[in-house]
Amino acid sequence: SSAAVVTVGQASASAAANARADLYIKGQTSIQGSFNLLASSRLFVQEAATATFASAINALGNVSVDANCAIVVNAGVSSTYTQTIATTLTLNGNISVSTFTNNGLWVGSGIVIGSVTNAGTISPGNSPGTTYIYGDYTQTSSGTYKFEIQDDNTFDRLIVTGTVTRNGILNANLIDSSYRPDNGRVFRIIVHNQATGTYN
Repeated sequence: SSAAVVTVGQASASAAANARADLYIKGQTSIQGSFNLLASSRLFVQEAATATFASAINALGNVSVDANCAIVVNAGVSSTYTQTIATTLTLNGNISVSTFTNNGLWVGSGIVIGSVTNAGTISPGNSPGTTYIYGDYTQTSSGTYKFEIQDDNTFDRLIVTGTVTRNGILNANLIDSSYRPDNGRVFRIIVHNQATGTYN
C-alpha cells in the first residue's frame, strides 16, 4: 500500500491568508509518507521527542525544536531540510539530515548534523550562545551571520567540524550598549578546521 501524505496547514488557494495549523510532536514519532508544512503553519518538537521523517522537509512555516529533541530525515538521496524565506527555525535540539538549507531566520543553541548552506540569516544561541554544525558550512552571497557580543568572554559562536565557505555579511551586535571592546580585541565567532572565501 502507498504511504500516507501528512499536510499541516491550509492547502486551498482560496483559503484565508491567516489560516494556520500547529503540529506538536511530544513523543517518538515516525512519519513514513510525504510531509508538507505549509505557509503560516508551525511545527513544534517538544518533551524529549525524536521526529523521524521518510521524506524531505520543506518548511514554509515556523519550526521549533526544543533542547533534548531531534528531527531526523531518513529519505536517502532526498534527505534534505529547507527553511524557507520569511520563516523562523528555533533550534535548541538537533537536526540530522544530509543537506540543510536555511533561507529564513535560524536561531537557537542547537546542532545540525549534515552539510549546511545559509542563504538567509543565522543568529546562534539565545543571547548569546553556540550553534554546532557537524559537517561543512557554506554561506552564500545573500547569507548573513548575525552574532551578539556581551563582553570579552561571552559571545555567540558557530562551531563547524568541516570546511567553512565564507561569503555574504557578518553582522555584529552588542548586547550591552555600554560595553566597548579594547582595540585589537579578537572574538573567535567561528571555530573551524578549514575555511575559504571572504565576507562582503
